[in-house]
Amino acid sequence: MCRARQPVTRNSLNSDVAAGPVEIDPLYLFLCAVECSKRGSGEAAWELLGALTSTDPATRSVARVLLNRC
Repeated sequence: MCRARQPVTRNSLNSDVAAGPVEIDPLYLFLCAVECSKRGSGEAAWELLGALTSTDPATRSVARVLLNRC
């Protein structure tokens, strides 16, 4: 099950950008996408949205592709 490392909220999306480069495991993001699409998990969708704010370009790219399928 896709679990948030920290709660992701609309307000925290802006503050995470200044935290520095954050690479999130692509397999974790894939699991979140499966949870979102198969079970309708809002928590998993927020994880993917949070990954869009990562300063790591690969993480943002993977999150963008997976959100399109969610």
